[in-house]
Amino acid sequence: QRQMCIRDRTSTVLKGRVDYFNESKGYGFIKDLGSDEKYFFHVSNNTLTDISETDIVTFELERGLRGMNAINIRIESEV
Repeated sequence: QRQMCIRDRTSTVLKGRVDYFNESKGYGFIKDLGSDEKYFFHVSNNTLTDISETDIVTFELERGLRGMNAINIRIESEV
């Protein structure tokens, strides 16, 4: 179970791989490398300039309307 804090955010930085990204719509999914869980993200909620499928990223989680969303995404390495 993940530690949650104010406003249903995690304080832990996780590492994952961009599993899917729809560039025209600006959304995708990140697969957590530690748990294999997939998390939704949208570029409007992040400061992403160039993200692609298979990129390795770090991210935090925040509860959205339909579950946990990846936020504060940073590209670690482009594959």
